Amino acid sequence: MTADVQIRLLGSVELRAHGKIVRTELGRVRRLLALLAWQPNEFVSDHEAIQQVWDDKTPRHPRDALYTCATRLRHVFAEVGDTSGRGNTVVVRRRGGYLLAFPADSIDLHRFRRLVQQAREAVRQSDLVDARQLFDRALMLWEGAPLADLGSGWAERARTSLEQERLTVLTGSADIGLRLGGFPGDIPVLYRLADEHPLNEEVAGLLMLALYRSGRESEALTCYARMRSRTIEYLGDEPGAALRRIQQAVLRRDRLPREAPFDSWLPIAA
Repeated sequence: MTADVQIRLLGSVELRAHGKIVRTELGRVRRLLALLAWQPNEFVSDHEAIQQVWDDKTPRHPRDALYTCATRLRHVFAEVGDTSGRGNTVVVRRRGGYLLAFPADSIDLHRFRRLVQQAREAVRQSDLVDARQLFDRALMLWEGAPLADLGSGWAERARTSLEQERLTVLTGSADIGLRLGGFPGDIPVLYRLADEHPLNEEVAGLLMLALYRSGRESEALTCYARMRSRTIEYLGDEPGAALRRIQQAVLRRDRLPREAPFDSWLPIAA
């Protein structure tokens, strides 16, 4: 398999060869590709693969059906340059299961996670400029909702997990922008995140800080009022202490430090 072959999971599930999309029309084949690419070079048992690919609609002869899917996936890889001519060196059969013998760096999800890990290390080394660049490079790999064309229960759970990973990176990148003084460009992103995650106090706090430091005190206070209304309505409680401290600082027109007001805002830098 050449280095020009890529697997994409952060969007529709695709196999790309030399910049062109290689069609895998059958949904079950795409599900198997995504499942194996989720943990490349690691063994996936027949039992797990059957459960994740078919959900509760298990075929009458599940192992035969899985074998057929694996064979079709091998043919797809063979079309893009597998030197075996049959894809056997990529979709590898092991006793009781399969593995995808494929470089992790050629799968967008694993490049994303590697860049995020490098960004975390840069934060630990206080290299915020490098950290911000690494986060931005990681986010550029996303082309929409992950596993967008898969409707299985496994794909739904994976999407939820991946969207949380992306949210963590977005908030971490915005926090670094605040520390570096480049916050105005992050405000539209934070507004969108606040709409998507209306009870997330981390997002609300970052948005309030960005607005306040941009001279938009009234918007920052409006943001707090909306969050307070939601937390009282849905949680039966006031916003957390850190968010209240920001609100009080805005009211007093304090000069806020660039550091985040509470450590839990930076889970990616921990």
